[in-house]
Amino acid sequence: MYKIAALGMLGVLVILLIPASSDASTPISPFYGSATLMLLDEYGQEKFSQTIHNQIFDEGEDYLLDQVFKTIGGIATVDNVQIGAICAAAGTPSTDETDGLSDINSDDNSSTMPRCMTDDTVTKSGQIATIAVTFVTGTNWTDGETISHISVCSAHASDTAVNDCVGTMFAVVDTSNVTPTGTETVTVTYKFDISSSST
Repeated sequence: MYKIAALGMLGVLVILLIPASSDASTPISPFYGSATLMLLDEYGQEKFSQTIHNQIFDEGEDYLLDQVFKTIGGIATVDNVQIGAICAAAGTPSTDETDGLSDINSDDNSSTMPRCMTDDTVTKSGQIATIAVTFVTGTNWTDGETISHISVCSAHASDTAVNDCVGTMFAVVDTSNVTPTGTETVTVTYKFDISSSST
């Protein structure tokens, strides 16, 4: 009898703890980004592949609010402001979310190369934006040098490869070390997902 009474009290307590407006079916948006890095040999055959979730820095979060909501940032959404470039980098990636563009660029100790590639056809499907670029050894990356992380930032005004991220530093992805040589290529696909579980 006491056991039944105790269970009844537990049921009342659970009901009291659930807000009147709560809905168990309400989806929670994952709102995340991830990068897939692939190392391909000179014949285009896959040698290594990895998918990693990224760290969005404060600058990237501020950018989202500035662009979406009226009068917060006052920044026009034009091609050379929108996110659309991926940069390969060497060295130790920052884990401090307050670091900005200049800090992240300074962390990179790779050789001078046009290692920041702009995807001029960023796609959107099912509330997922996708940026995809390819780094060619000897052109966008030094033969034998190790890629330790990538950064995602504003597209370059002319959609050309440049030496450093420009505009807004959106996210940094700490990857496994990858060392392309010869004519090997590295493809990087970055996805930013704001879809809910019901879409």
